[in-house]
Amino acid sequence: MIAFRLLVTLAAALLAFGNPPQDPAATHAPGFQVLDVVVDTGAIPLAAWQLEVTVEGALLVGVEGGEPAAFRDAPRYDPKALQGDRIVLAALAVGDELPRGKLRVARLHVTTNGSSGNLTPVLRSAVTADAEGRRFEAHLEVQASGEGR
Repeated sequence: MIAFRLLVTLAAALLAFGNPPQDPAATHAPGFQVLDVVVDTGAIPLAAWQLEVTVEGALLVGVEGGEPAAFRDAPRYDPKALQGDRIVLAALAVGDELPRGKLRVARLHVTTNGSSGNLTPVLRSAVTADAEGRRFEAHLEVQASGEGR
């Protein structure tokens, strides 16, 4: 019994003192961030959009829809793309009340290993179309939403 207590005491001492304290600046805890997909169509109503985005140093873990009613449902994507750093998203809206202007059309949820700091999403390709199916130039970006936990 005494040998067991001595062993437990030695193990506790080794755990407490065997590892020197680490520099907190060098330790990076995993994190969670939310990225917004924003499209600025100007005066042209948006009926469809598609983009490919990569987020290095992060894993995509969720996709949700946007703010205008036409794009409230989550965009289409390959579920196998989650848990990777690349995804292709697409959405189509129909109806007479298509949104225009600056719109948040989707939101991406990512986890990081903590060493990335601010993530830099990269758009690989982006396409927008009007109600007639014609492509038009719109400004698309993926930006931090400020809603990370």
